[in-house]
Amino acid sequence: MKKQRILLVGIISVGVIALLILFGWLFRKPLYRLSLGDIDARYRSAMLAYQEHRYADARKELAPLARLDTAKCAQFLLGDLLYRGEGGPADLPEALNLFLMAARQEHVDAQANAGFMYTYGLGTCTQ
Repeated sequence: MKKQRILLVGIISVGVIALLILFGWLFRKPLYRLSLGDIDARYRSAMLAYQEHRYADARKELAPLARLDTAKCAQFLLGDLLYRGEGGPADLPEALNLFLMAARQEHVDAQANAGFMYTYGLGTCTQ
């Protein structure tokens, strides 16, 4: 009887853990979006920093926003800062990655920048 109870508790524990893992996997992006708080306010703050040429602040503000799969403007602007080395060191591979993320969402300037970088081998493995 005691062994059956221990086995049952073990099975229930494994089931609960499996459900938590599945829940986390399914709702990963919505949970991340919720963790950012007021996205509009964050974006306005990032744009203000960018427009005022406070590029280090803009990088910090844009980085979490650019992780959202629908944030093509944040991806483009962060890619631009990383490409030009504004507010910190240049990171061409990451800039290309961000341009490509925005380009897949039909951001025309990101498409042009990604094409330019591929044409000249900037940020690619052929560098």
